Amino acid sequence: MTDDRKPVLAEDCPCVQKHCPILGDCLACVRSHRTHKGHIPECMQPIFRDLVRQLAKKVELDVTDARPKLEPREDSHQEA
Repeated sequence: MTDDRKPVLAEDCPCVQKHCPILGDCLACVRSHRTHKGHIPECMQPIFRDLVRQLAKKVELDVTDARPKLEPREDSHQEA
């Protein structure tokens, strides 16, 4: 039995990397982020930030959001 289904692309993908070849393909995106382990996908960051803030409050730790303002990066996937 083969699975010929194509991935459904999420039209509301919050990622700022608009030229990413897997933009909107949630399965491929999560797989890529799990493999490269650089950071978690944009769509999951608000969830984790809230959880980290709650955990930090429990251990009386101050958490500041020092993330730079996200701008789309120019990468090798962008067409000239």
